[in-house]
Amino acid sequence: MTVREVYKGDLKPGDRVNYSRVGGTVIFDEYWSSLNQQQRDKILHLNNGQRPTAKKYIQKKVLDDVDIEAGKE
Repeated sequence: MTVREVYKGDLKPGDRVNYSRVGGTVIFDEYWSSLNQQQRDKILHLNNGQRPTAKKYIQKKVLDDVDIEAGKE
């Protein structure tokens, strides 16, 4: 990200810094592979024994986090 204003600290306007946070968007197959068997069983139970096919991506956010869009002010 690019720093726009500085109120305190060593950064200067225009500095570019790396930024990370918890959460994100993954392909459903990768999400499914990351689950343990108990988590998969719960989803299967809630979906009448079938693996969900309606979603291609899974998005997880922390609380009321906002989406980050490249190049957006």
